[in-house]
Amino acid sequence: MGMTTQCFTNAEQQTRVILAVQSAQRFTSCVSGNYETEVTLFALQADLIHNLGESIGTTLAKAEEIGAQGNVEESLKLMQEVEELKKKKAAAEVRK
Repeated sequence: MGMTTQCFTNAEQQTRVILAVQSAQRFTSCVSGNYETEVTLFALQADLIHNLGESIGTTLAKAEEIGAQGNVEESLKLMQEVEELKKKKAAAEVRK
């Protein structure tokens, strides 16, 4: 049960990072010639995509483990989190 809360917290933090990156990208588009900022934003976004991928893998493994123990309801909740994380990752990849 603690894993579910932690994954949700990670997803919330990652969503905040996505929003911050988008905001920074909008600002960067207004300021021409700021290469360092663009490189930093790209690195942040790459890290976000990587972290989302790790969260997907960790949450999926936990869902499989819990499901194998017979706790189907908790496993399904984790699988819903996996789907949400996949959507966030796909959205972050599109913005890259």
